[in-house]
Amino acid sequence: MNLRHTLVGSVVPIVWALCLFLTGSGVAAAAPGLGGQSAPATLSLSPEALVFDTQVGRADASQFTDISVTSNDGSPVYVATVRTGSDWLTVGSVDSGNTISWGQSVVGQMPGTVRVFAKYGNLLPGIHFGTIAISPVEAPDSPVILPITVNVRARTTLLLRPNVLNFQYQAGYKANYPQPQSISLFGNKTSFSTLISSDSSLGWLSISPRTSVTPAILTVAVSPSGLPVGVYQATVAVVAPDAINSGVTFTVVLTVTDSATSTILPSSLSLRAPYGSHQPVFGSLSIYTNSTPFAISAAPAAGVPWLSVQTVDQWAGAADGKTGAVLPTPGIVRVWADPTGLAVGNYTSSVIIGDTATSTPVHVTLKINPNDLIIPQVADGGG
Repeated sequence: MNLRHTLVGSVVPIVWALCLFLTGSGVAAAAPGLGGQSAPATLSLSPEALVFDTQVGRADASQFTDISVTSNDGSPVYVATVRTGSDWLTVGSVDSGNTISWGQSVVGQMPGTVRVFAKYGNLLPGIHFGTIAISPVEAPDSPVILPITVNVRARTTLLLRPNVLNFQYQAGYKANYPQPQSISLFGNKTSFSTLISSDSSLGWLSISPRTSVTPAILTVAVSPSGLPVGVYQATVAVVAPDAINSGVTFTVVLTVTDSATSTILPSSLSLRAPYGSHQPVFGSLSIYTNSTPFAISAAPAAGVPWLSVQTVDQWAGAADGKTGAVLPTPGIVRVWADPTGLAVGNYTSSVIIGDTATSTPVHVTLKINPNDLIIPQVADGGG
């Protein structure tokens, strides 16, 4: 029935004052703390108050709760009567054989049980109050009042953000699993459940929680290990029968890419120096990876005396210490060219960039430009 009640004992004095206002009855004997010289209470109730919570439009919305009734002075019989809320409240007395007698007013043995039945499917949105008076049968004018509150919520409209989640995964690299993402579900309090429909039969998608009440945060996680390279898509429905729009959907896309790749940028270097210079010039290479971080090896081609390399940052890629994901941090190699003694012209060679398993040549060009400096003639002072 998707209804909830909360047993509230600590707020009885406050609610009691409301009951006095609603009923106009004198119940000082059962309302300690309201001032004056009150007679001792003759009955004890447990719990001392009831609060129900439901949503408008539920024709079957109903709930019952048992109240324990104990006499403090040995009275053997109680009488329980609905004072207010008679259009949605009924009381019952439960005997030792669990037989229940229902009505607007019932009697029962003490210690005993009063069953409170609330049927509020036709109540309008808002807060509704009811009271039940319980007293020894021989003292009906000194009842203990049981206050009852019903909160009837209006129907809500569900909203969620975002409505699409994208995950990326590189096949074969477990340390780079995509991290879970969140969906925010908005709406006044109503129950919902989630349903997954798609090619997710392989079990790569999970949602938590699967059932709850709004507002809520949904955690969406993927487990792509073992999936072939490709794009996978799932549609998730958030179903809320009591919502105005009955539910909403969002899409999850998982892209599984091929194995690890490394990238060197730029793919070639072009350096320039003036003829006669003794000042080396340099260019930088950035090495990226989408897989396990690796230590870079770099060396100039053999037999090229004007070319040298310097590794500035040896590691390509970096692992996030918390998530294990590979961060796009490049390794840096600086390529130096020394123009000392070189004639005007173009010189070509390469540097080898790699790891322990593979190597990639990077083309390097050094252009020695003519020295166009013009030295003016100096007069000899003659004639």
